[in-house]
Amino acid sequence: MRQRGFVLLIIPLVMSLVGVTLIYWFGFRSNDKTAEVVSTTTPIPSVSPSFVPTAKPTSKPTVKPTTKATIKPTAVTTATPASTPTTDLCNSYGLSGGTGGAEIIIQSSTGYLYDAPYGEIKSNGCKTFNGKSQSTMTTRGYNSGTSWGVTFGSVPPGTYNVRVTSHGGSDYKNITVTASQHSKVTINITGQTPAPTPVKPVCSITVMPSTTGTHPYSASICMSNDSNPYQAITQEFVDYDGNGSWDYSGAQYGCHAYTYQEAGTYYPKGKFLGSGGTVGDESAICQTTVTVN
Repeated sequence: MRQRGFVLLIIPLVMSLVGVTLIYWFGFRSNDKTAEVVSTTTPIPSVSPSFVPTAKPTSKPTVKPTTKATIKPTAVTTATPASTPTTDLCNSYGLSGGTGGAEIIIQSSTGYLYDAPYGEIKSNGCKTFNGKSQSTMTTRGYNSGTSWGVTFGSVPPGTYNVRVTSHGGSDYKNITVTASQHSKVTINITGQTPAPTPVKPVCSITVMPSTTGTHPYSASICMSNDSNPYQAITQEFVDYDGNGSWDYSGAQYGCHAYTYQEAGTYYPKGKFLGSGGTVGDESAICQTTVTVN
């Protein structure tokens, strides 16, 4: 009985001891595993949340339209033709030697010529007149009552175009002038029909190329019959310098060459005698002024 009680006492003790031992053993294993886990596990560093930049949407580059280059037309260089040598217009004129004269004789093809004509002589472009400054010279012609014409003096040798104009008409021709020669050409123009009734003559006087010049000044003193209707002229009187005496008296009227040698003021004058041949048929005196420096 006493042994049964001892056994009953020992059994709870043994079981308590076994229980404690198991608890201890399991607790020790648990600590070892924890330590193992702690020793082998690398602590993860605490990462501060970084600022993650918000990605901006990538701007799609704007594609500019490609400018199409304007192709300029290439200038085609025009080849300049080789220049033709220019012919000197004065080659055909004798400008360094002597001079000649040119006269246009005027005839009426029909009708009646009643007044002194105007005449023109013209080169081919070369300046042959008035100190080689003009290519054309104009003058008033003559009308003697029986013949009509225009005279040009001091003309360099060469071929010229001459033209005459009268109240009745006009025409032109070519004339070749030779040094120291008086060349003539005849031109027919249409006159007036019927013939005008004669009246007392009326004169006018003109100085060419100008009423002013530098001494010695060579001029042409030209008389013209301005009567209307026409009055035939039988005689002309001209005072070149206005000193009171007639330097020219003759049946042919027109232009007269005169040189003013000294500086001063001159008063050339003239008059006509009509077809009646008396003092009552003469014109009034016409006069102009010439200034020579």
